[in-house]
Amino acid sequence: MKRMLQNHPGDTVGVVLEEVQRGDRIAAQSRTVLVRETIPFGHKIALQNIKKGDAVIRFCMQIGIATQDIAAGAQVHVENLQSALDATKPYRYAPASQQVHMTKPMIVPPLFCGFPRQDGGVGIRNEIWILPTVGCVNGVARKLEKLAQPLIQGSLDGIYAFPHQFGCSQRGEDLEMLLHTIAGLAQNPNAGGVLLLGLGCENSTVEKIRERIPVQYHSKIVSLKCRDCRDELADGVALLQKMAAEVGGKTRTLAPISALRIGLNCGASDSFSGLLANPVLSEVSDGFANCGAGVILTELSELMGSEYQLLQRCCEKQVFQKAAKMFRKQRQYFARHKETCYTPLSEKAYREGITTPEEKSMCFAQKGGTSCITGVLEAGEQAQSGLQLLNAPGNDLVSTTLLAACGAQLVLFSTGRGTPFGGPVPTFKLASNHMLATEKENWIDWDCGTLLTQGTVRQMSDQLLQTLMLEINGNQKSKNEWNEMREIAIFKNGITH
Repeated sequence: MKRMLQNHPGDTVGVVLEEVQRGDRIAAQSRTVLVRETIPFGHKIALQNIKKGDAVIRFCMQIGIATQDIAAGAQVHVENLQSALDATKPYRYAPASQQVHMTKPMIVPPLFCGFPRQDGGVGIRNEIWILPTVGCVNGVARKLEKLAQPLIQGSLDGIYAFPHQFGCSQRGEDLEMLLHTIAGLAQNPNAGGVLLLGLGCENSTVEKIRERIPVQYHSKIVSLKCRDCRDELADGVALLQKMAAEVGGKTRTLAPISALRIGLNCGASDSFSGLLANPVLSEVSDGFANCGAGVILTELSELMGSEYQLLQRCCEKQVFQKAAKMFRKQRQYFARHKETCYTPLSEKAYREGITTPEEKSMCFAQKGGTSCITGVLEAGEQAQSGLQLLNAPGNDLVSTTLLAACGAQLVLFSTGRGTPFGGPVPTFKLASNHMLATEKENWIDWDCGTLLTQGTVRQMSDQLLQTLMLEINGNQKSKNEWNEMREIAIFKNGITH
């Protein structure tokens, strides 16, 4: 029996995992389908008769409209499927017609071992972060990180500086973005202590950042302005020494799984990302969201095309209104720069079996599973339980930084071509193909490519969950941690003066 992938029981198309020929039979849930023509690997096959004008469903979402009648077992591609996207179409709330419900949720452990914080959060790491308020003190931050390494003791996992180039010559939205991003990072539970390092004359002052941090977090944050010090290095080391002694005395204790916040991201994707890696993440996302943990889906530019379906998954109208406003602003953002918000497909995408922009977008969006959307986040807003949308771009470094600024203790990152980078929190990489996992094992934490030859999405998801619990409980580290690859990047939209 030939193999295929059906992303959701309600889908009207599946994707073949090996080339099939006319007369072959292919498994589709509890039935089999007779193949009517040669269909290449990675391309779609109709699982039932589809009439002209009907919506074609994949990921339990509409990926376009049939342009002619399509018989069960026929290929579904550019000859009989077209996009239904319209950038002028208004967003309307109709949850009853398209609400998605998760089936057979994963069993996620109810507890994990982490570091409880006074503010109520729980870290999966116990670190001290040095956060510059302005790029002018990046050199001081790096020097302090180096000088502070002998201070690491007890349960303290490390002391890390996160330089960036901004904080001066900015106005308006860009300045607010920086302030909220740094304030959000300071609240991340993986940081048991934070040193806000300023210069003294920047736009993004220590005081402005502290104003944006709720008072319950202030006890773990100390500040230093370099211009107020005779020797900023000596003063900085003294502050870090005191902090290291306190943070290093913390111990892991049991905490409810609902205290977890999991960020989702992907980059350098390939045709296997939507077939193998992201379906696995979909199962894991639903499992965590179902048990009360927070799951954060972002990369807004990549979600454009699937936003109509995502909006109907909002748990209530207030959430829908906030999400719709976010997507409308994204349309306007692209229009101001004379670009389309729906990314045109490349010839490579067509060859790999992707037919419409909405299908491409849903390959990315499926990382978020099928759960209801419970909230919408802007930079620095702290995530709560359930699946939430974060307003951040597709850029890997910027979006991962903003995931951490919204409280994610761990980022799950699927990739088809690989990338060595890591965010300020553990950035767990899932390879969509076996070749990448083998050739770049120093980058990759998990190989989803084995799905082509063994197991099912659910079986791999269950195995992945066991590994993630080791990561969460501190029994293993992600490759970006071992490689000491951690950085942040700040989103910029406006002028620099």
